[in-house]
Amino acid sequence: MLTLIEAMHILGTRVRAVRQSLYERQVLRGWLTNFASAWAFYFATYFLHLGQQLEPVPSQLYVGCRYLLGLLVFGSLFLRHSRRPSITWRRADYLILRGLYNLAALLCFYRSVEQGQTGRANVLNMTYPAFVAIFAGPMLGERVRARTFFLVALSVGGIVLNFYNPGTGPGFSAGNFWGLLSGVTAGVAVVALRGAATRSSGTEILTWMFAMGSLLLIPINLRYIVDSGIPATAGYIFVSSGFGVIGQWWLTASYRHLDAATGSIVSTTRIPIAVLMGYLFLAEPFVALPWAGAAVILTCNVLLAFQVRAEKLGGGPSTGYARPPANA
Repeated sequence: MLTLIEAMHILGTRVRAVRQSLYERQVLRGWLTNFASAWAFYFATYFLHLGQQLEPVPSQLYVGCRYLLGLLVFGSLFLRHSRRPSITWRRADYLILRGLYNLAALLCFYRSVEQGQTGRANVLNMTYPAFVAIFAGPMLGERVRARTFFLVALSVGGIVLNFYNPGTGPGFSAGNFWGLLSGVTAGVAVVALRGAATRSSGTEILTWMFAMGSLLLIPINLRYIVDSGIPATAGYIFVSSGFGVIGQWWLTASYRHLDAATGSIVSTTRIPIAVLMGYLFLAEPFVALPWAGAAVILTCNVLLAFQVRAEKLGGGPSTGYARPPANA
């Protein structure tokens, strides 16, 4: 009998070890997939920048192509896995809000890349966690804690530093303005996403998002193509769109193995990726104050994510951005 008990104990220990190993592999897969999505989202702006250097075209062409490609991919998944692919109006309020503000955020983001630098555009777009913390209160009725206000204020300081221009000092820049506006609208979009996630699946939300953007942009982009012809940089437009959709796919897949706070922290790596890649490969200048501002924003995003995790583990009020992922 003693031998049998020992054997069962050994078997149980090995089973637990195998489970732990599988769990760690899944978490590592989630980290790597999320990190890869940050690179993909950056390369979407990288090829947008290269294309605009060869032939300047309205940036909504890049947005429209990305939305059409996304609709093809995620719409196919939605129709394939949904037995009854219908959406009731009871569930449409947050879906519509999510779709409109995500479209506005991407248009502003790409306009920022078009008129400014890819590094600063990505940094200012990644300010959205601070605006999520601001908008979550009035939109979702969540209580915002004093610590969150402090982190948001610190993030605003980082934003101000990014408006510093070498030679002229602090001042207005169209590219920076559009980048900041993309962060604000993305913040609203993520809060709306949290509301939509209580009623709809992730694939359904993404299908609505890409469908709404496609329908709104098709008439505008078709008119441009009819008047001016197919751009010579169509290849850049398609590659940029492909990276955007792949990034969305990887980001969504990563949250199967990561909690919201961890995923948000890993996603924030797009800030150093964009700043360093812009400096090394796009000849974007090194300016100390904006780089310091990027570091401040990165730090605030990480601290906000840690605060969300601590509040969830402690049962406190959620004040940050939570799952599901569908931003960039």
